[in-house]
Amino acid sequence: MSKWAGKLGSRYPGEICIIKNGKPHDMTGFLTAEEQDFIRMNTPDLNKRYVELQQINKETKKQLNDLDVLRKKLLKGGGGLSPSQKIYLDAAEALALTKGMKRTLQVDISAIKKMYKQAIEDTGKLWQNTVKAGDSIGTLLSHSEVLGALMSGGADEGRVKIIPTAEYTAKISELTAIEQEYNELIGKIQSSINKQLDTDRELAQLIRG
Repeated sequence: MSKWAGKLGSRYPGEICIIKNGKPHDMTGFLTAEEQDFIRMNTPDLNKRYVELQQINKETKKQLNDLDVLRKKLLKGGGGLSPSQKIYLDAAEALALTKGMKRTLQVDISAIKKMYKQAIEDTGKLWQNTVKAGDSIGTLLSHSEVLGALMSGGADEGRVKIIPTAEYTAKISELTAIEQEYNELIGKIQSSINKQLDTDRELAQLIRG
């Protein structure tokens, strides 16, 4: 799991988010309402995440335990496992672990996607506010002249909105690709299990009831 974290731009407990607001670091008027919202949105609900991960871990362990019970039941007949039974048990174990890993990853992916989508919305609002501020300051300038002044100062739409939005959108696409990889792997394992059950009626009857 950890190998993905850095690539996904994850925020970690204790990580410092620096807000360049140009204000002295005293308590009076230090953070605006918007800045406080920024901090709240980027501070993960650690308790909720812990509960979700514990539930996933519990359910995955139960599935593995059920497979162990089935393995022992199949061994009671003596003579060991048949090739078909062994293939099924191995595939079912891989499926349980892969689903558990995917669900575990999904907890963070969903949170990170939400953060990027919020960032895209925020860049749009930032550009709108930048233009409004420019119009209010340059009252004697035309709108195009205001945009030109903003561009000369490095606050054009490309830098403020378009480029960041493209970067955040690309990050979301990367996350979606990871989700798709897990879904495809799960599909392949499930297909292998179904194929095995289709060729072994006795095993299928035992599993499917």
